[in-house]
Amino acid sequence: MIPLHVHSSYSPLAGLCHPKELCQWAFENALEALAITDTNGFYGLHFFLQAAKEHNIRPIIGLELIFENYRLVALCLTERGYEKLCSLISKIQLGKIDSDIFLSSLKNLGADAAVFTDQKDTLLELRELPHLYFEISPGFFNHQDVLWARNLKIPLLPTTRARYIDPKDHFYFLLIQAIKENKTLSSLEITGYNQYCRLYSSLESSRLFTPYLDSIKNTYKLARMCWSPPKYFPIIFPKFEGMDTGECDQLLRQKSFTGIAWRYPNGAHYKVIKRLEHELKVISGKGFSSYFLVVEDIVKNSPRTCGRGSGASSLVSFLLGITHVDPIKHNLFFDRFLNPERVDPPDIDIDFPWDERDHILDYVFLKYPGHSAMVANHNTMQGRSSLREVAKVMGIPVDEINYIIKRFPRVELNLTWQGIVKHADRLQNLFKTLSVHPGGVVITPKKIENYVPLQLTPKGVPVIQWEKRQTKSAGLVKIDLLGNRSLAVIRDAIKAVNENCNKNYLYQTLDPLEDLKTKQLIKSGQTMGVFYIESPATRQLLERMNTHEFEHIVIASSI
Repeated sequence: MIPLHVHSSYSPLAGLCHPKELCQWAFENALEALAITDTNGFYGLHFFLQAAKEHNIRPIIGLELIFENYRLVALCLTERGYEKLCSLISKIQLGKIDSDIFLSSLKNLGADAAVFTDQKDTLLELRELPHLYFEISPGFFNHQDVLWARNLKIPLLPTTRARYIDPKDHFYFLLIQAIKENKTLSSLEITGYNQYCRLYSSLESSRLFTPYLDSIKNTYKLARMCWSPPKYFPIIFPKFEGMDTGECDQLLRQKSFTGIAWRYPNGAHYKVIKRLEHELKVISGKGFSSYFLVVEDIVKNSPRTCGRGSGASSLVSFLLGITHVDPIKHNLFFDRFLNPERVDPPDIDIDFPWDERDHILDYVFLKYPGHSAMVANHNTMQGRSSLREVAKVMGIPVDEINYIIKRFPRVELNLTWQGIVKHADRLQNLFKTLSVHPGGVVITPKKIENYVPLQLTPKGVPVIQWEKRQTKSAGLVKIDLLGNRSLAVIRDAIKAVNENCNKNYLYQTLDPLEDLKTKQLIKSGQTMGVFYIESPATRQLLERMNTHEFEHIVIASSI
């Protein structure tokens, strides 16, 4: 039997096994395919796809949809089905849905998805769907239900609603349910799951469904109908103001050559033109022009920015004003940033004054509505927080929990607490909730919910369900827009000097590399508050090196 209703650890506090463990189990049991159907999300999708590829298992993409009183599972039969499910999850997570919209969205799945549930009313409402099944799971149906489904010619689909692999993990499953529902284990009402909710070998499955062995064939039949996602996803770049690739190439060339007059007012050496032609050729050949145009458009909305990372090796970035270090003058190699053989997308980190960063994000979301969102962080069960959660559901008094955790691990534990530590260790790294990446933004050519489901943060910021590793695996390009206190300090210092000393300094015209007093301060290690070279160790090193050469400072900051 092919498991078609399986929850991984990316069903928030509803599954115990990482996709790697599930795929390893499928491989050891000689299964040709495996579905992961996490609740209302594709949180761990690309971890699943990677693990399936490593174990030569065909991944089946699906999810369990829970909304109001509805509970059903949908499997993607086509790529369009995946897009429709992403859109539906986004509506649920963003609160843009009611029962009528939910039902119409399900009916709109058509032949792009298979749907199964044991809810009779739901099955009747969805009778028009071409791939509809009655789910039979041990402990959740009886023979009368089977007769009802057969009478309506709705095929049976056996599942075990798996939440873990090892039967001994049933206790830990109850534990995370109690944590999720904020109850003690003793007060937990066990509904919707039972001791059968795990993975079974083919032989064990046959015994479980002995009266309905014919229905097991449906799991193989449906599995072979499901969509097979690509093993490698192409890079997905944002579109710049609706332009096609050729138009973006042309505009980027124009802006770059315009930048020469700004950056080299006394005329450009032939090395600059030669280097620029090389970079534009590589950028155009890899289809990256729109990326540079989008980043430049974001940067020009703030008078104080600083691009850093390997992007500073690019002359194009320098000419567009994305970075402010001349790569020709400082012998920086463009191939470290981009080259024809490199498959990774460009990666430029952009710093903004910390108190202006939110304004920049607002600009991005307004400029690309429905096409932009923040990258997520995945919050997991960790350390003391895991201990606290387990102790709480075990009924330990709050004062005792606080006392032990404050002193852990340098405290003698009784048998109860030794058990709590053991249980907390088993729950380490289980996915709990989403938070927001410090600065990662994704912008897509089509609606972003065609690629990945969206959620809202408490502040109302749209965030995708993937963290940075899965974002990269999916081909989405992360643009890091970061808040930096040093830039705010520089801004405020310039303003104070201009107001109090009757000066007219501009951030854009500052050249600290050629300022003798700046060099002397660096040479003497007086760099407190200077980004990158303010740590005590670095300040001490600068003083001992007794140098103000830029190249030496770079070496010192890299140690």
